[in-house]
Amino acid sequence: MRSLPHGLGDLKWKSWGVTAEPEVKTMLIESQQSKLILGTMAFDICPIGSQWAFMVLVSDGISSVVSDQEIVDLARGATSPKHAANRILSFAEEMSSSDNLTAIVVPFAGWGHVSGPDQSKNLRAYRSSQMSQSFIPLRK
Repeated sequence: MRSLPHGLGDLKWKSWGVTAEPEVKTMLIESQQSKLILGTMAFDICPIGSQWAFMVLVSDGISSVVSDQEIVDLARGATSPKHAANRILSFAEEMSSSDNLTAIVVPFAGWGHVSGPDQSKNLRAYRSSQMSQSFIPLRK
């Protein structure tokens, strides 16, 4: 008899801290420069205009093997949000992620206008070369 797969919030995993309660972080993005005040701390909130290009949401199958900077750089150089998500997924697969992979790229008004260097390009190339060197095909 096969057991059914377990999902988040299953009673079996509750003692391990796995629950269906999501971790939620919020950030207010307005069309005008403003301040967000939390307790005694104030944060400047930037407009969605050309200062914001995209938002990337990834599952732990990606974030466990790809750094935040690599995710940003992979998305930044893409021609479309779909292309960005595919680049992120492909790199996570290349890094041998053993978990499910999900990437959602949400474009903002600044899409395609992001400038700046690809800060993780050399690191990604190095990591890719290490992964390809560690792969040894099985002989029959």
